Amino acid sequence: MKYNFPAGFLWGTSTSALQIESSSAEGSCHDWKGFRARDGSVLDETINHQSQREPDAAMIASLGNAYRGGFDWSRLQGGPKEELNEKAVGEYRGFYGGLKERGVHLMLVLHHFANPQWFAEGGSWTSSLAPEIFDDYAKRMAGAFGDLADTWNTVNEPSGLATMGYLLGGFPPRKRNPIAFWRVLGTLERAHRLAYRSLKDACPGVPVGISNVTMSFSRENLLGAIPQKFAEKVLMGSADRFGEVDFISFSYYGRVSFDPFPMTGLGAPEKLDRQGREHDRMWEYYPQGIREAAMMYHQRYGKPIIVTENGCCTDNDAQRIRSIGDHLRQLRGAMREGADVRGYFHWSTFDNFELQLGRSYRFGLVGIDYGTPELRRVPKPSAAYYSQISKNNGLD
Repeated sequence: MKYNFPAGFLWGTSTSALQIESSSAEGSCHDWKGFRARDGSVLDETINHQSQREPDAAMIASLGNAYRGGFDWSRLQGGPKEELNEKAVGEYRGFYGGLKERGVHLMLVLHHFANPQWFAEGGSWTSSLAPEIFDDYAKRMAGAFGDLADTWNTVNEPSGLATMGYLLGGFPPRKRNPIAFWRVLGTLERAHRLAYRSLKDACPGVPVGISNVTMSFSRENLLGAIPQKFAEKVLMGSADRFGEVDFISFSYYGRVSFDPFPMTGLGAPEKLDRQGREHDRMWEYYPQGIREAAMMYHQRYGKPIIVTENGCCTDNDAQRIRSIGDHLRQLRGAMREGADVRGYFHWSTFDNFELQLGRSYRFGLVGIDYGTPELRRVPKPSAAYYSQISKNNGLD
């Protein structure tokens, strides 16, 4: 069977500035600087994208007709409601402008997990001032980059940010405080709504959305029912909280079952192995979950849908290739059932610094040779596979 996609479908890859730009870049001072990850690597040099923007842009354009990327907020704004740094603006405009010249659709993300240090020291997302500070940033970014943006994302995975930063303690500020967790969710909601309206005023023809965390959750026994319901309420319910959007966008990576503890490739791979369940280094392999998610969002909201992240954490590129194909076939199935899916962004363009885990956890279509001074880019077979899908606008 041939899986053809509609004309104009967006085929892209996704990154975050935090994970590919060096924290030692001029002006960079965010709350992840010097972060020591699970594998012992320290978030500093990452892959030095800021010094290889032109070759990276050529590689991005070769993979698809779209790109989802963001900014290091700390390089752009040195304090609350300050003017944007002209040099940093010029650097980002050069990069994104070059992609536009290559015909690449740009989805620009204002916030992807990292905060300026000055913002963190002021209380970060627990502060009542955070929404208006972020809204000011959004207005200035619309003025600086509105002519380049084809689509805006205000915040990447707000429920994930709140969960990892204030409930599980994996992200800065590494808190385990349920009260702060709920407060941060509310603050992020207000920040998004303000930024949404500001972006619509400044760029009236440009769609604005927010990327939702989406997983498939199940339970192994009755003990797993409570954590399953809590995970669904917090993560899968985020689209209800952040409902002022022009489209629904979501990330999807796999399934988590509870017994009552989460069974994942990261925390309990032996449990999955004993049951013969395939997994990558992080999640149980469950491609049909992307179809289920697309149909759930379609039936609940009836808006256009864009998959903003989907990928496979593995050193086995054959597994990554199969994952891409399996997930896209499932996504096309949802479209045949009526879901209005407009685009798909693979996570990630490059192997990068995988947040609290480190750079040895690899999602990229393009590998990084850390043994070379220039951190040489090495396209994997999955890059050629995905590029061909994009060019053909479909797959077998």
